[in-house]
Parts: sequence; C-alpha cells; structure tokens
Amino acid sequence: MIYSNRIKVITVSLLTVIACGVGIALLVYSSYSSLAESDRKMVQAYKEYEAVLKPQRELLPDLVEIVRNTTLTNYPEYKELEQLARRINDVNHIAEGVAVQNRFAFTLDRIISVADSYPQLRAGQEYAMVLEQFRRCEFRAAVERQRYNQAAEEFNNKLRSFPGNLVSQVFDVPGRSLLEAPDHLAHSSRPITG
Repeated sequence: MIYSNRIKVITVSLLTVIACGVGIALLVYSSYSSLAESDRKMVQAYKEYEAVLKPQRELLPDLVEIVRNTTLTNYPEYKELEQLARRINDVNHIAEGVAVQNRFAFTLDRIISVADSYPQLRAGQEYAMVLEQFRRCEFRAAVERQRYNQAAEEFNNKLRSFPGNLVSQVFDVPGRSLLEAPDHLAHSSRPITG
C-alpha cells in the first residue's frame, strides 16, 4: 500500500512537471510565433516605405544640379547625400536601413532648407518642379513611415511584455528602431516660388 501511494505521488508529480513543461513550451512557441508575425509585418512595411522613397533618390541628381547651378555652391552635404543614397541599396538588415534612411532624410531636409534661403533658387521653375516631386514622395512616405513605425512599436511592445521578454532574452532579439520624419520637406507650407 505504501509503495502504491508513493508511485501515485511520483506519477502525479511527474505528470505535473511534464504538463508545466509542455505549457511553458507552448507559451514560448506562441510568443515566438507572434513576434515572428510582427516582424514579418514590419519587414513588409519597411519594403513599402523603401519603394515609395526610391523615386525621391532618383530625383536627387536633378536637385543637386539645379542648386549647384543657381547658387554656385558645392555643399559637402551633397557628397554625403549621394553616398547615403547608394548605401541604402546595400543595407543588409532593417536596423541598418532605418539608420541610413533617417540620416538621408535629415541630410536632404537640411539641404532643402538651406537652398530655400536663396530667393533666385526659389523663384526658378525647375527647382519648384523638383521640390514639388520631392514633397509628393514625402507625402506618400509619411503614410508608409507611420505603418512601419506602428509595426515596429507593436513588435517592441511584444518584446517588453510577458512572455515576449523571455523569448527576447533567450534568443537575444533586439528592439526595432523607428523611422524619423524631417520637418522641412513634409510641413513646408510657404510658397515655393518667390
């Protein structure tokens, strides 16, 4: 009788440990699947953002040429902007892409804000047309940037909450950076022509 009770206790304990292990494994798998789905959404949103901004990078040589010819100035930011535009095509992962995209956007924004300080440039039709195309790209990019940022925030929230925080620690999953928006190009409401 004593052995039978011990066997029952050991069996129940063993089954409890197995059930807890299976429960934890299912919880971790569910959390990992949820993180993977959030990551997939984020990658898709980033690709859409990248596709929207490709025409803007293709307009870059036109903008640089117009500004150089009108102001007779060769800003060092042009070289940086051209290097960043090439580097965007060679990024290996989203974190690097986000960093390069943010730097590109703010460098471009800085160049346009400086260029806008030249009345003869603002008065030119070529500059106005190119700038309008940049603004259209930026308008579409703002929508895609918001989608990406929402997906990245959802991913980051899952990483910070239980059980995602366990999964992130076990698998060393980092949080995702957000895309930043330059103000000048997107929010400029002053007239383009002088």
